[in-house]
Amino acid sequence: MTNPLTFIITDLIYFLFSSITLDKGKGVHSCKAELGYVARKYWGNGLVTQAIKLAIETGFRDLDVERIEAYVDPANIGSQRILEKSKFIQEGLLRSYVIQKGVLKERLIYSFIKPSF
Repeated sequence: MTNPLTFIITDLIYFLFSSITLDKGKGVHSCKAELGYVARKYWGNGLVTQAIKLAIETGFRDLDVERIEAYVDPANIGSQRILEKSKFIQEGLLRSYVIQKGVLKERLIYSFIKPSF
């Protein structure tokens, strides 16, 4: 069983301000990993984008996947911007995809496909 890769970013005083995970799929989904992150406090300074780029490199190398996906609430413009700056491509809108606090919600799906060299 593969454990997710977790990246923790701290500032110079070592306060936790961001967490990034890559969770590899299992079975028929083992060709991909899901990216998750929490970074609201420090959005806008480029650190999260840099960390996601590093997570992508590490994920492709260490998890042996072909794609990395991220799911985003359509109202979360900041998160969409971070993914787009990190070269993720928006693939579409997943309607009626999750239940959040008892309400059916949509999600945007973004992907980063493994570069072929």
